[in-house]
Amino acid sequence: MIIIAIISHHSLRQIDFVMAYTQAPIETDLYMEIPHGIEITEGNTKDYLLQLLANIYGQKQAGRVRDQYLVSKLESIGFTQSRIDECVYYRDDIIFIVYVDDGIFLGASDDQLSHVIKELTDVGLQIEDQSHPADCVRVNIKRLPDDLPPFQEEWNYRSAVGKLNYLGQTSGPDIQYTTHMVAKYSSNPKQEHGQAISYIVRYLIKSCNLGLHFNLDASKSIYCYAVTDYIGEWNKDFAELDPSTAKPRSGWFILYANCPVIWCSRLQPQVALSTMKAEFITLSQALCDVIPIMALLEEMSGCHFQISCKAPRIYCKVFEDNSEALELGRLPKL
Repeated sequence: MIIIAIISHHSLRQIDFVMAYTQAPIETDLYMEIPHGIEITEGNTKDYLLQLLANIYGQKQAGRVRDQYLVSKLESIGFTQSRIDECVYYRDDIIFIVYVDDGIFLGASDDQLSHVIKELTDVGLQIEDQSHPADCVRVNIKRLPDDLPPFQEEWNYRSAVGKLNYLGQTSGPDIQYTTHMVAKYSSNPKQEHGQAISYIVRYLIKSCNLGLHFNLDASKSIYCYAVTDYIGEWNKDFAELDPSTAKPRSGWFILYANCPVIWCSRLQPQVALSTMKAEFITLSQALCDVIPIMALLEEMSGCHFQISCKAPRIYCKVFEDNSEALELGRLPKL
């Protein structure tokens, strides 16, 4: 969205849906037990039930009910839902993207977006205009023996891994590999795993002024760099305890108009019997991200948005000669 706005010189506006789920009407009559800690003046709490008056968080159907409600409101003011990504909506030369309870508008001018936001308010949606999206959704090791000292820090290991994983996926591709390694031990972390997280945090503190630099080049289309580490993490001393060390690791980096869009570092789901197979799996996984981007850009182009060249250029960078994987990927029958 940001890249498209830069290319087309459009404005961006971020909104927040206040208590998003509770804005949708409840789907059917629902009741709940009285929560622990609430006292009543007469009788036993087990003799009473509370009737829900709003679509609250925690229901299995809450997300679906809220999504249907939001879609109906957007369609009532002329928006059309994307066939490629259900979180994207179009109206004339305006694009609206929803992420849970946050949204971003792209339009020709701020006045145009202000008018659309007013329309959303007029149809009954409670929203907060947060102006330019400077802070959208909060974005600005080996296997060890079990006799190691247990993790005894005061902070929560899983919570720290979750925060690091969020940073790695949104704005820190440089920590994604190391974050994935410490995440493997979330169920039973040891002292050394906690130290590894501390190293990552200290690195983040020292590099807090660094970020992703969007060096826009509208002449470039989609570039995908794919790389495979074929059992580089395998260790014969721990292979019986941790078979995942024999799995290859896939990594890919996708750019659009010379700006980073998607990056990933993950273990492949199975053990590859050859470097060719490992490279082919990585290439396939990377293209699974490229193809939807191509389709979405094609759809946006059909809505008269300025899109740079849509033909992708795919690069596969490997550790050794794997021309077999590239040749296999080119075969028409596949």
